[in-house]
Amino acid sequence: MGAPRGNQNATTHGLRSQRGGSLRLTLSAVPKGCRHIQENAYKLRDFLEAFLLEQHGEVSAYHAALVQSSCKWEIHSQLSARCRLGRR
Repeated sequence: MGAPRGNQNATTHGLRSQRGGSLRLTLSAVPKGCRHIQENAYKLRDFLEAFLLEQHGEVSAYHAALVQSSCKWEIHSQLSARCRLGRR
């Protein structure tokens, strides 16, 4: 007998992978035609994580959450700027 119907066994935990001992959280999806915004956010995240590794020797869970938040807000600001300019 398998798992009950509608259970959440396959729900993902939201983490990507650990690279260099750092915690990598996923960024949200973007609308079609806005992939470059997400790629810019990934570059920002890589830059911030490299800086944190240089300064502290690791990326703690607290720092990973700060990086996650800053990248999500960067995506948000770029998407809203795009909508304000009428480039949907």
